[in-house]
Amino acid sequence: MKGLFLPTRKDLRPFLIRLALFLLTLASIEGIAFLGSHWLQAKSYFFYEPASLSYDNFLRVRDPLLGWTAGHAGDMAWDRVGSRVIPAFPDSLETQPLVSLYGDSWTWSWPVDAEHAYSNVLAVLLGNRVHNFGICGYGTDQAYLRFATNQADTAPIVVLGVLSENILRNVCGFLDLINPASGYGLKPRFTLGPDRQLDLVNPIFPSSTEFQEFLKNPEYFSPDDYFAPNGRSAGGVALIEFPYSRSLARVVTGYRFRAAIQGRPRWAEFFNADHPSGALQVTAEIISRFVEDATIRGKNPMVVMIPTGEDLVYFRSHKKWTYRPLLDELEARGVDACHIGPGILSDLEGSPIAELFTEGRLNEHPNALGYAVQAKLVYQCLQERGLIPTGSTRESHGRIGS
Repeated sequence: MKGLFLPTRKDLRPFLIRLALFLLTLASIEGIAFLGSHWLQAKSYFFYEPASLSYDNFLRVRDPLLGWTAGHAGDMAWDRVGSRVIPAFPDSLETQPLVSLYGDSWTWSWPVDAEHAYSNVLAVLLGNRVHNFGICGYGTDQAYLRFATNQADTAPIVVLGVLSENILRNVCGFLDLINPASGYGLKPRFTLGPDRQLDLVNPIFPSSTEFQEFLKNPEYFSPDDYFAPNGRSAGGVALIEFPYSRSLARVVTGYRFRAAIQGRPRWAEFFNADHPSGALQVTAEIISRFVEDATIRGKNPMVVMIPTGEDLVYFRSHKKWTYRPLLDELEARGVDACHIGPGILSDLEGSPIAELFTEGRLNEHPNALGYAVQAKLVYQCLQERGLIPTGSTRESHGRIGS
């Protein structure tokens, strides 16, 4: 046919070369993204299946409301009332407690032994028994629910420990989405209704078979969870899936990378009043409810705001507490929170903050000295609020941290 152009091999060669280079570039990008994603997965930026314990075992010991709770039969860490053992006052039934503590691992005092736990040191300072109802991994929501359901708690003073990092947990229903490999951290969470009331979202406990699907598609079971990977908000970890470059992009534009670039703790932005998670408002409402419920039950409540090592370092550098918006919101609601951050820095007198933390690592829990300082400051707050008589008894028990 006249005028019909049929490309020759010579004419196709440049096109094929460009196409091959383009495909090679795409393959290289995907390969780098694949390797980078798995490297970041080891650093908890990507979701992966928790393998720290058997899910079937977890189902047998789960708590239908709290997700998980205190130790079980035969666990020597807990006494008969569900408190961590208090060596200074070992008989939990015959000794009336003065104070009960609720919170997470910083209340339970991981990883120190019972003698050096914050609760035991506080009991020595008070000269009275202290119940320690803290549970490792709890959010402020779970700590509040444990108090609300613990009708056997006879202490006249109740203390809610609020760790800054809990702002993340309070809008998350599956702890592994913010701390991968936490060990099946299926938990309750609250949302705020139209009249600012707390609406409870009960924890989801899939069957063993369903759990395998849950791990592949967590957002299917809880699409409104802010941290559901690839969900509506996609605020937390991502799933490693093709195209890997898109998966990697989701992570490097997420809150953890933003925090790393800005040089501040990863939970800092969640304290912003306009954050899409609504974490500030939910957390403030939970704390307010704790104070109200405790008062109705005839108890004296006290809220303790606890900074992490990263918060302390950030304040030293920027003269600003990451959780200041929460303290301001609580003050506006008439809640006088005991903020121990300034006291910790004052007690250090310029010494390295790492001295108070396990293995000197700022992202770890306090060591024995750190918990002793925490106990001393909580004791002082109790005195300042007139909840216990003024005049310290600690001189008769030795120096704090000794």
